[in-house]
Amino acid sequence: RSNEGSAALRYNLATALLQLGQLEEAEREFREALATVDPALHYRVLYNLGQACYKTGDLDRAIAALDRAAVINPQKPETLMLLATIYEQRNDKAKADEMYQKVAAIDPHNAAILFFNVGVKAWNENRPKEAVQAYQKALEIDPAYAQAHREMGTALMASQDFAGALKHFQEYLTLNPKAPDAKEIQERIALLMPYQVNTELMQ
Repeated sequence: RSNEGSAALRYNLATALLQLGQLEEAEREFREALATVDPALHYRVLYNLGQACYKTGDLDRAIAALDRAAVINPQKPETLMLLATIYEQRNDKAKADEMYQKVAAIDPHNAAILFFNVGVKAWNENRPKEAVQAYQKALEIDPAYAQAHREMGTALMASQDFAGALKHFQEYLTLNPKAPDAKEIQERIALLMPYQVNTELMQ
């Protein structure tokens, strides 16, 4: 029982280090936890280990950890989306598309919502690039998904793609003109309008 307690403490320490951005230390602690922690936690350890490796730029180890996590629990879309992000970075479109298809296959009738929820999770975990990719997949499936346009606009603003953000905020209000936050979005659009003008001048 003391070993189990020690493993749990190590896992919690690793998670805290990951949140603090101490990535190399987090990776080391996750690897130690994996050797001793309850097998029921192996998925979570491997997923977080994959995140830590990804953030340190060790993409091979990130893929290895995430692949193992996906074998343990193939129904977790965040694992597949992180793998897709890594393959996108490597310009391996075939593998990235394979991961996207696996995400959609988890719940085909609600695939757009599934991608949207993955995007929200990524955004809440301060991973805007992954959020944008997930929202994009949601909109490819359902272009009239108003809330996805709104969240895409917010994520693109954070990525300083102001012209892209403007486009999605405008589409959000076109689809949902009586939205409760319409005034707030109109204010954002007003702030972003110069970027549309600048973009048109460059074309």
